[in-house]
Amino acid sequence: MTPSELLLHLEPLDPLRERAARALVALLAQLARGRLMEPTSRQTFEIRRDTEREEVVSRVALKILQCSPLPVAGKSDGECRRYLSTMLVRAHIAEFRKRSRLVLTGDDKIAAMRGATTDEETASSDAADDYIERARALLDRAFERVLATRQERFREPVQKAWQQITELVFQQVPFNSILARDEGVDPDRDRAEFVRARNRVFKNHERLRISLREAGEAMTTDGSLKADEVEGLRQALILLFRCQNSPASRIEGQDAQQ
Repeated sequence: MTPSELLLHLEPLDPLRERAARALVALLAQLARGRLMEPTSRQTFEIRRDTEREEVVSRVALKILQCSPLPVAGKSDGECRRYLSTMLVRAHIAEFRKRSRLVLTGDDKIAAMRGATTDEETASSDAADDYIERARALLDRAFERVLATRQERFREPVQKAWQQITELVFQQVPFNSILARDEGVDPDRDRAEFVRARNRVFKNHERLRISLREAGEAMTTDGSLKADEVEGLRQALILLFRCQNSPASRIEGQDAQQ
């Protein structure tokens, strides 16, 4: 089956579903062995470990079977391959993020992932994933409070800064890629302008972090946050600061070290 054909036959009652599912796994495995590209930053990398490739392929295949048909079903083979490659990339980055990024929080349970056994590692990885979800949910609530206090004409820059911060921290988009996209600067062409743009963006991010902290204090005062959420938001803001001010993690660099 071609990529386009197999995606058309993955729904539960389709008589060719079993055959299409086998073809899907084979195609995902083939794509995972090649060089993958993160679509936002355009960085490329390889998944070097066999166990990691198998895990990512299994996870993506299961997700596809659960949510078929995909939006690209029936489109060109090239579009289907690119869509599946992006799913592999995102699944791999999500796993990478769980295993490395949250060590910055100082949480002993999460930091212990590095020396854990297989069973312990799985449990710690799940804990890290839960931690990220809770942190993001609390930060989203604080941002909604910040946005609600802004006049309409001042909302766009705040939303832009929030998008940049969440891309840096939760999606691991390199800072240089964000500057190139949003500020149109390139460190290899005009270093001085690049530095000025970088400082402007850093300052905007700093202002937003202060606003998020103040929103959290207001939400604590008016009872919008429960007692455990107050501490959770405080830790999430620490995570935001530490992740954003740490060297940008690159997937291909991590793979090369492995």
